[in-house]
Amino acid sequence: MRGGKREQGWRGLAGAGIALAMLAAPAAWPMSAAADPPSAQFFGVSPASAEQLTDEEYDRMGAAEIGTLRVAFYWPHIQPPTQAGEPGGEPGYKWADTDRIVARAAANGMEVLPFVYGTPPWTAHDPRVPPVRSERARRGWEDLFRALIERYGPGGEFWADPTLAPQGIDPKPITSWQIWNEPNSPTFFKQGHNTARQYARTLDIAARAIRETDPDATIVLAGMFASPSGGELFEQFLGRLFSIGGVGEDFDALGMHPYAPKLDKLRLRFDFALAVMHGHGIDKPIWVTEMGWPTGGTKLGNFRKSPSGQAAILRRSFDLLLARRDDWGIQRIVWYTWRDNRLLPSCDICSYSGLFKRKGGPKPAWYSFVDYTGGKP
Repeated sequence: MRGGKREQGWRGLAGAGIALAMLAAPAAWPMSAAADPPSAQFFGVSPASAEQLTDEEYDRMGAAEIGTLRVAFYWPHIQPPTQAGEPGGEPGYKWADTDRIVARAAANGMEVLPFVYGTPPWTAHDPRVPPVRSERARRGWEDLFRALIERYGPGGEFWADPTLAPQGIDPKPITSWQIWNEPNSPTFFKQGHNTARQYARTLDIAARAIRETDPDATIVLAGMFASPSGGELFEQFLGRLFSIGGVGEDFDALGMHPYAPKLDKLRLRFDFALAVMHGHGIDKPIWVTEMGWPTGGTKLGNFRKSPSGQAAILRRSFDLLLARRDDWGIQRIVWYTWRDNRLLPSCDICSYSGLFKRKGGPKPAWYSFVDYTGGKP
């Protein structure tokens, strides 16, 4: 969700192909009153840094009945290099941070949706380099997913260890995995002439490991920012990605980051995504794994809203997505982010889209959000 915010009309690959597909598509209408209510996991949050969440914040999420906690599982932190290396093998896994995230989420009734990304320095010079350019990188990426599922998946060692898993509650094994984050943006993925193909290989390696280790797991395609500075428009990237043979078999849900200044642009993001999928014969549900609006940064207008304006557009956007949930195949809505932060000061959306201020006070949007989850603020 980081990057530039330039808007363009019917763009690039979107041109004639997507325009015609959208014109031919049936109009989307609000869901009927008989539609099933959203699942318990339907609404979620994506904190900028889950490692910095306090126990009190986890408890507040639980009281609010937030269903999904989307977090970064950053490979360089999970498997960092050691000073002398690991004799006879790769560096060992360091589970302390992810253990705490999984334990606190489970204790508060939330399912963890990790987005796994980043390439460690023992196999690449830059964490944005896709883990496909050497045999060591490819093997390490595949082994990582096997290790993650064996630890946190159904029947995983984490849940069998009473010193790790919270006691007295039902286990919440991780059953969904999102592969990387915004690979159409140079913030997260090294760009080049074959970026979509490199992401396809990254996805395929992870998918193979996941399918073999937990055949029932859900694989979520990385969400993409609409128009990242120095990257590729998301619909162009998706078009090139879906043109690669076998990609449609490597994921179960399309991740989306439909950041938009206004609701008409938000609708357009979904029109583009659905047109590209259908144009390539792909029919997958959509998981909105990031969306939000900042209350600070640049001048009011464009993406930035006042605190009350943020609450208002949260309600309007949630109402829209709920109304079109069946037509658009939406299965998750995850708000970015939990609390304002200073992790990437140049990015307004990253820094100021929190439901809480940086020092912890709730914004009006928090109370609007909890109206949808049905819990207590």
